[in-house]
Parts: sequence; C-alpha cells; structure tokens
Amino acid sequence: MGPLSLDLRERVVSAVTEEGMSCRAAARRFGVSFSSAIRWIAALRERGDYAPLPMGGDQRSGRVEAHADYLFGLVRREPDLSLAEICDRLERARGERASTSMIWRFFDRHDITLKKKSAHASEQDRPDVLRRRREWFAGQLDLDPLKLVFIDESVLQRNGRSST
Repeated sequence: MGPLSLDLRERVVSAVTEEGMSCRAAARRFGVSFSSAIRWIAALRERGDYAPLPMGGDQRSGRVEAHADYLFGLVRREPDLSLAEICDRLERARGERASTSMIWRFFDRHDITLKKKSAHASEQDRPDVLRRRREWFAGQLDLDPLKLVFIDESVLQRNGRSST
C-alpha cells in the first residue's frame, strides 16, 4: 500500500497540533493507524514537515561516487574491463563492495558506455598465440582446394535417429 494522502495527513496533524487531540484519538477519528499518526507528528517535530519521503531509488550511489576518480582512471587505462572485473578491482583497491548494477548506474549517470573497443580477442596479441597464428596462416598456402573435404554436421534428427 502506498503512502496515505497529504490531505489526510494534514487533517490528522491539525487535530493533534491545533485541537490538542492525542495522536491515538486523532488516529481513531480519521481511521488511520496509531503508528501512522505518531510517525507524522514525530516527522513534523524532527524535520518540520509531515509529507511522505521519496520512495525507492538508489540509496547507495554516494559510496560509489566517492571513488569516481579511481573508476574513471580504471576504465581509461583498461577500457575492455567487464562490470564484474571493475567491481572486483574496486573492492581490492579501495575496499568498497559494489554490485555490477551499481557500477552500471554510476557510468550511466556520467554518460559513459562500456562498449568493448577491440575487434578481436586480446589473447591474439600474446607473443605465443601470435606466433602460432602466423604459422597456421603460412601453412594455408600449401592446401590443395581439390583435396579439401567438408563435413555437414547439420543432420536432421527424426525420432531420435539420424536421417542419413
């Protein structure tokens, strides 16, 4: 159930503050719970207002915002990091635990997208992989296209048996 109307709150608070009723008596009169009337009067005393506070939303973003410089530098140095890797680095370097959704919202608030920048796997740049790839490509020149055999593995299945 959502918050009760501001008009109803106003009538309950007015009955207590202007008519001198107790919170319980005002609650009975207007058909609200005792605890609601007591909370509204307490809110009026504490913060000067009895209107409902905003509901939901990101309550912990300030924790991540405190590490903004670190996070910006991290993705500038290593743009291909995943959200999970960023969370892990933040926890190891700064001791701040954050979920991937918190990190995503942080970058979204700052209009930063974490699209992968490379067109190929980063492993391809390793010296050992690069050497093997070059050897493999060089060996392709020796292949005779007439001796190549292609196997079609898209066999249709009927009643659990192969149709071939």
